[in-house]
Amino acid sequence: MNGDPAKAEELADRIGSMFSSSRDARLSSLSDICRGYIYTCLGQWEKVPEWIHSEHANRLSQHSSYAYIIIGRMMLHRKDFIGFEMMSKQWLKVLKSSSNLLTEIHYRIEKAISAYALYGTAQAVTELSAALSLALPDEICAPFAENGKKLLPILQYAIANHFIDLPLSYSDRLNSLMSHVICSPTDITGEGASLTPREKEILSLLCKGMNYREIANTLVISQFTVRKHIQNIYAKLNVSDRVNALIRGKEILFDSDL
Repeated sequence: MNGDPAKAEELADRIGSMFSSSRDARLSSLSDICRGYIYTCLGQWEKVPEWIHSEHANRLSQHSSYAYIIIGRMMLHRKDFIGFEMMSKQWLKVLKSSSNLLTEIHYRIEKAISAYALYGTAQAVTELSAALSLALPDEICAPFAENGKKLLPILQYAIANHFIDLPLSYSDRLNSLMSHVICSPTDITGEGASLTPREKEILSLLCKGMNYREIANTLVISQFTVRKHIQNIYAKLNVSDRVNALIRGKEILFDSDL
């Protein structure tokens, strides 16, 4: 829908109206999946058909592998990362039994988002790299743009540390499509709202896996200044160590995406 949320919502509603009275269960399920996919892209979680996100994962394959994309997004939205990891094992089995490139790209993207929250940037980069490798031959961009906000810190870390090397044409197209959904560090709200713009910037860099020296080099300030800012961040987030600061920082960044 050319990035137009209003048109996308209109399409989803129209699909629902067209098949609401259908007696064909399979057609009705596919209609729900199409609508659910669009609604999750729009962040309208309450409109996703209930059966998709309430049904046990091992029954989803009888409908469509695309249902896994939706339920995965719902679980990540709820921050049920452990539940997602368990569900993704069943999703992987379905992928192995069917050849669906787009679904596998989505699988790797959602795995990257979950890994970032659970294990840190390095493992998230591995999953994101796998997704990009699958997408690169056809220069597929849409799945990345749809998850742009959550993928941004992972992608930036990977590029900064030369873990990902994309052709310029693909990189430019990807960045162009993602740019309208990516927020800057100063967009952080909620419990992090009391942080200064510089503190928000440093918190964002911490969440990308940078150490004090790397942050200092990136912002062209001294490591002593970085340390002072981080002490202030700890105090404002009511944490006493880097691990808890990263956990709180990621929660703030995730909340700002919702």
